[in-house]
Amino acid sequence: MRNPIAARAFDDLVQPVPFGIQINAKTSRNSSWRKVLLTVLMTISIAPQAQAQSLESFGVLGGSTVTNIGPTVINGNVGVSPGSAITGFPPGLVNAPYTIYRTDAVAQQAQSDLTTAYNVLASRPTTADLTGVDLGGQTLLGGVYNFNGGAQLTGTVTLDGGGNPNAVFIFNIGSTLTTAAASSVALINGARAGNVFFRVGSSATLGATTAFQGQILALTSITLITGATVNCGALLARNGAVALDNNVINICPLATDTVASALRGGGSGTASRAFTARAFGVATAIDDYRARTGNLPFSFALLSVLSPAELDLALRQLSGEVGSAVAPAAMQSTNSFLNAVLGDRSGFSTAPQGVASLPPGSGGRRDAPFGQPGSPSAGDRGSVTALSYFPQAARAPSALDAFDSLPQTPAPRSNWTIWAGGYGGYSDTTGNAGQGSSSRMVRDAGFIAGVDFHLDDNSSFGVAGAVGGTGFSLSDGLSSGRSQDFQAAVFGSTQFEAAYLRGALSYGYRAMSTTRAVTLAGFDQYAASFGTHTVAAELEAGYNLGLLTPYAAVRAQNFSAPAYAETTQAGSSIFALNYDAQTATALRVEIGTRIGWTTDLGDDKQLRLQSSIAWAHDFVSGPAPTASFQALPGSRFSLAGAEGSADSLLLSAGAELLFDNGLSLAASVDSAFAQNSQSYAGKLKLGLSF
Repeated sequence: MRNPIAARAFDDLVQPVPFGIQINAKTSRNSSWRKVLLTVLMTISIAPQAQAQSLESFGVLGGSTVTNIGPTVINGNVGVSPGSAITGFPPGLVNAPYTIYRTDAVAQQAQSDLTTAYNVLASRPTTADLTGVDLGGQTLLGGVYNFNGGAQLTGTVTLDGGGNPNAVFIFNIGSTLTTAAASSVALINGARAGNVFFRVGSSATLGATTAFQGQILALTSITLITGATVNCGALLARNGAVALDNNVINICPLATDTVASALRGGGSGTASRAFTARAFGVATAIDDYRARTGNLPFSFALLSVLSPAELDLALRQLSGEVGSAVAPAAMQSTNSFLNAVLGDRSGFSTAPQGVASLPPGSGGRRDAPFGQPGSPSAGDRGSVTALSYFPQAARAPSALDAFDSLPQTPAPRSNWTIWAGGYGGYSDTTGNAGQGSSSRMVRDAGFIAGVDFHLDDNSSFGVAGAVGGTGFSLSDGLSSGRSQDFQAAVFGSTQFEAAYLRGALSYGYRAMSTTRAVTLAGFDQYAASFGTHTVAAELEAGYNLGLLTPYAAVRAQNFSAPAYAETTQAGSSIFALNYDAQTATALRVEIGTRIGWTTDLGDDKQLRLQSSIAWAHDFVSGPAPTASFQALPGSRFSLAGAEGSADSLLLSAGAELLFDNGLSLAASVDSAFAQNSQSYAGKLKLGLSF
């Protein structure tokens, strides 16, 4: 049976947009049977456009055996699985290009699809109960008709499409289906045999010379008496045999418009309704494949029978937009890593304790504003104590001045700093309704550690590494991805009096995985795994003016991902995608200023506070990622996803606690605001200089 969670998701998807199938007033109150249209036809429908080995190409499929007597003619494939016996061909004839499949992968897959379709049909809500009613003489509109026991057809049953060629007729029969000799199924007012389904709880028997139309899906067996014909349909038995005797079976085409034309609202002229660029791109790719090959699996051909609004939604779901989130997620993770390496916009870095960690011009005092000279106050020239036992008289100012004029021996400089910490970030980018892109959410987190070597009081270099993870999802609620991140960087900085220059070069490898669900016809789930590479570099320069430190920075990233293919985790594989190799380059220019202050807290510790404000402009280049359906080779279409605005406002604040023994603890928060996106990040670092 169908997964109930998937069923609810499918019901939610299609409920607002009816298929437009007409039924009589008595049964219209319960129209949920219409939702089976896609699920069933995707699995078992009939169309010569379909690929030669798909289920819809089978005219006869048995579970145990297929037997034949006489010159039966079948225009469709014949198969059996898990049994292997097919007898009576010849004299029976399977017309080319169709053939016979015995217990091979093709027949096995066909039986799997048949099981899915059978269970889906069985789960459909009833619109009318015909238990005990002979179908002969009845005229029925589209709907789901239930028989608690067996069903009998004596004479002719007329199926009335009501002018709707997409009307669907489902007969859920508890036990057997039996037709009397010379009985028939008639279709009027646009009804099509490709949309007629008889799900039989045990076995079906068609009497002599019966003229039948529609698909029979039987749990056990199907028997055709001499001369019975299936003018347009199929005989599909799950567990038992199919027995034939001088019969004719024809699978039949379903004439459909192009998908793009259906998206426009019908016809081949200009658009008569609004549709998204994403949906139109996928529709065009499907139609191009059909025009190029002359074939189209029925699962795709059936799309054109949907209403334009529903078709737009379906095509966007099929497009695999999750592939467009891979590069932005990797680049956000790289940004978080580089910000942790360089100290980010709060200005905190990995400078050692001692003179090298102080701002230029601070005069050796941590309680002075950045860049303001600090000198002992007059009060500092008073008396001091010797071993705290008694006061000692102050010396004359001239003596102190003479002492101050002597060369001072600086405090020992710390040559090394080791540090570690954690970081994390979140971003939300709003999609474009006209383009059909979903909003994208990205979360990243990691653990980072590094070591710095200080060449002198003004210059240092170091290395750092991080492990972490990134997760991303789309607002459609059906697509997501994640990665395990491994990143490394080399970095350095130098000061020239009040000016500074710093930079970094990094590399990141990510073990990516994506999942997406398609609820168009039940619940299908696809997954992919692959590795990506990101190389990034940053250079920043600034000048300390005291409380303010204006700066400018440029950061560049190059992202690359190989071609990869989805695998089917649940449901049908018909909509699985192949993704093409992808590259993307991003360049960010940032101009801003920092505001900082360091104050002495006593007890050998100082507190350093800093905030920043900046403007950033992003340049992103490279072609949009592309993908194609595995079932339609060459059906390439664009995956362009949500794009953040180029200009953004950057705000940050942070605090760092410094101890004279070389320990330091820093924390900061950052945010970025653009027209259609926002992001937030945080970081905590612990360092030791020695």
